[in-house]
Amino acid sequence: MKKLSVILFGGNTKKQDGPLLSIAQIAKEKKCDVTIVTDKMHLDLPTKDGKTLQEKLKKNGFDWYKIKDLKLKNLEKISKKNNIGISVNSPWIFKKNIIDFFDGKLYNYHDTPLPKFRGTAAYTWAILQQEKEWGITFHKIDTSLDVGDVIKQKMFKFPKSCKIPNDYLNYKTKFENKFFTEFIIDLKSGKEFKVKKQKHTLSTYWPRLVTPVNGYINWNWNCEQIKLFIHAFDDPHQGSSTFIDGKKIRLKKCLKIDKKMKSHPFQAGLIFRKENGRIFIAASDGAIIINEILDVNDKKINDNVKLGHRLYTPTKFLNSALSNHPNYETIKKIESKN
Repeated sequence: MKKLSVILFGGNTKKQDGPLLSIAQIAKEKKCDVTIVTDKMHLDLPTKDGKTLQEKLKKNGFDWYKIKDLKLKNLEKISKKNNIGISVNSPWIFKKNIIDFFDGKLYNYHDTPLPKFRGTAAYTWAILQQEKEWGITFHKIDTSLDVGDVIKQKMFKFPKSCKIPNDYLNYKTKFENKFFTEFIIDLKSGKEFKVKKQKHTLSTYWPRLVTPVNGYINWNWNCEQIKLFIHAFDDPHQGSSTFIDGKKIRLKKCLKIDKKMKSHPFQAGLIFRKENGRIFIAASDGAIIINEILDVNDKKINDNVKLGHRLYTPTKFLNSALSNHPNYETIKKIESKN
């Protein structure tokens, strides 16, 4: 097999050991020259054991370039023109001059079943849609987001036990390492990929979400909708937001719903029972049971909430959650506080 020089753009998912670190380790094991280009936010994100990506890269013997903006003049200083470029959880959109620089050898790893779930926040959207049919994909990078020709894809199905984003992320890692290994071997062997154009008629695109901005509960929803919403913004995210007694709180670990209990929409949000640390909250068509109520400092406050008090979300926060389209700068500001 030929010697392969790989430049990796991007970073890890929060509280995960991949994808960048995973594919970097595999490429190194396969005797590739590995160059890593990342940014401050990704370097500071915690991995699964709490150590930052920067700490893990250093421990595994990797050097890296930390940049803010991806520009061709900077790339030319650190990369040879015959390098393979692989984007993994990259914050940058690749402009045409950079795509041309790699001469057709610039690829993106997208952990969704393209052409469905283009965009970001895939697992939050998947939970809201109750989507279990899934896949992970390598595709050629184009100037438009996630539309390039697919060159490798692995399809699978999430089990019913997957409830929150961490469940989905942990389960798909079962397939990632083998997928990455096969891809690196294919590149080294010079294998000609079977290119598959994405069918635009089957595509879906979902925008970026930032939990503290978009994750506000609407208590007019029914039990199932509230449960899915709480699941969707659970770990590794901060939890879905609402208010009680004028104070912002976050909800996690929605254990189940009870549709047998008769209720009226006016009761939605009222705490009607506390039992063994669990909080029973009325909804418009039944009740939900919550295991974790957190304050804004992530302190569990289940014992402090009182029977008969109501969880509610002011309309201005619901409107802002719907109308706000966070960008990457918003994510960096929020993550820098955590």
